Amino acid sequence: MLRKLVRGVYRWIRPVKQNWPHLVEKLQNYKPKMYHHSVVWQRPRRDRVKCNTDGASKGNLGDSSFGFCIRNLIMQRQNELEW
Repeated sequence: MLRKLVRGVYRWIRPVKQNWPHLVEKLQNYKPKMYHHSVVWQRPRRDRVKCNTDGASKGNLGDSSFGFCIRNLIMQRQNELEW
């Protein structure tokens, strides 16, 4: 049963042996890989405007929304999309 749990939740952990101590050891030594990337907004040149956008969707025709703003706050809008 624990083997099924490990296989279902932690698919990338491949326990070779079938015994309990080996599974526990694999789980105790597991360290998730985490990556991060910083993104910093940069002010546009004086003769330019910048439009920042974002959107989200729950599935392919599910709830969706979007937002945008044109810096330095010339206009902004957000809305839900209906499918």
